[in-house]
Amino acid sequence: MKRLAWLDVARGLAILLVVYFHFFMTYVDGRAAPSWDWATMTGGTAALLEVIWLKLSGLCFHAVGLFIALSGWALMESTSRRAASGRIKWGSWYVARLVRLYPMY
Repeated sequence: MKRLAWLDVARGLAILLVVYFHFFMTYVDGRAAPSWDWATMTGGTAALLEVIWLKLSGLCFHAVGLFIALSGWALMESTSRRAASGRIKWGSWYVARLVRLYPMY
């Protein structure tokens, strides 16, 4: 099996959405409540666009779950690729994962 480019792109976009959400939450937390001017067409359009931006940006927390699911898929793909080439030595597989992940903790 070859590497799936769309999977890498989707994981990268999910990471960018997580980073954007953290910046967004910092921006919204330190900001005063918006005072929208609906009296003019320009003010109403600006207010509507800001409401849409706030609502859509608030949904970016779902990117964490998306990243975890896509990373699990990538891990499954690499394991199935290894299984297709021969028998998997599960002991060495777990040791390799432990060596790769444990130093972060």
